[in-house]
Amino acid sequence: EALAHQEGVNLPAGESRDQLARLQVGGFMQPEDHAFPADLDLATAVKRLKEARVNVWPVVQDHLLLGVAHLKHMGGPDGDANRVAKNIVSRPADGSAMKYPFIYPDQSLSMALEQMGAAGVDSLPVVSRANHRQLLGVLTLPDILNAYGLMAYPERES
Repeated sequence: EALAHQEGVNLPAGESRDQLARLQVGGFMQPEDHAFPADLDLATAVKRLKEARVNVWPVVQDHLLLGVAHLKHMGGPDGDANRVAKNIVSRPADGSAMKYPFIYPDQSLSMALEQMGAAGVDSLPVVSRANHRQLLGVLTLPDILNAYGLMAYPERES
């Protein structure tokens, strides 16, 4: 802390750090009804991802999480404009444990940041501890930045 202060960086005091660590995902997530329906067309999915300024988004069918749509799998030179969101969902073929990151509503925002960073994504599905396929909401990097009192990052250039 002394070195940071000497360099002109003001870090939060111990009490402030403890308070920030107690911020939980459930208080800042977006509702589950913001997830993509499985029959959403590709063009609409890409548009919504860009509007939300995120690279992945959960896909649901009958209120159950199927997986996530990832912007890098949509379009491009090999892209098929007719593909729908349910065809670009990241999910295990054998129905085993999910291969994409997720978080629980009672976990900390700092844990969500760690998971986003490790996976290279800027949104996470928030799921039930009792049933990992039950989507409770979506947490995005802008949601976390707003929770910490920081401005969301600037618009991405296309």
